Amino acid sequence: MTEHSKPIRYGATINPSPEYAQAISQGTYFNNTAQQLMKISRYEEAERLHKQAIEVKERGLGKDHITTALSYNAIGETYIQMKRLDDAEMYLQKALNIREASPRAMDEIDAAVTRENLAVVYEMRGDLPRARQLRRVGSPNNMLCAHSNVSLTFIELSANAQSRSV
Repeated sequence: MTEHSKPIRYGATINPSPEYAQAISQGTYFNNTAQQLMKISRYEEAERLHKQAIEVKERGLGKDHITTALSYNAIGETYIQMKRLDDAEMYLQKALNIREASPRAMDEIDAAVTRENLAVVYEMRGDLPRARQLRRVGSPNNMLCAHSNVSLTFIELSANAQSRSV
């Protein structure tokens, strides 16, 4: 085997148990189906599927697994749409704790997504200073804006009328 043909190892474990495999396959199915329901504003059905994804992932992967954090974040986004801000905050905080603790560089952007979702919760409650503080945690390179029509630099973003808490 030459230097260039050696397999790349990412530190992942491939199906160490039936529960793990089930958590990945069923959890992904539940999560993806819930996301499709979100797109057509069927939030209660999406919530049910997100809860099923969380249940199977917690059982098969654990409560602190990075893949479980994906479902915590997703149900948090669902609760934002449902205006259930306390529930959204609880799940988003769980996701953020896991994502920020991850040593993988690829998880930094996911942490930024969750911070932005939490900032939306705080902004919806009228707590603009807390939303602003949270949004600036990743400054300048790992910040996101929840307003999908905004693609600006931090300076431009600060001046954007929609982004009241940057």
